[in-house]
Amino acid sequence: MLRAFGSLAMIALVLFCSSGCAGLGETPGERNHRWSAVANNDVYGLVEDVDAVLQTDRPSRLTKWKSK
Repeated sequence: MLRAFGSLAMIALVLFCSSGCAGLGETPGERNHRWSAVANNDVYGLVEDVDAVLQTDRPSRLTKWKSK
């Protein structure tokens, strides 16, 4: 009986932890806002990485006129 209760408690704990709740006081709206802020930050970081790879993050020194 104790083993069945322990395994049921473990299953309940795993299901609760994997349900996507970050905390007991976080609403779905707050969770969505946090996820959108993280996605927005990732997109800005990706744009900065592409600019660095294409070397458009700083002015070119190949001409005496400013091209940017």
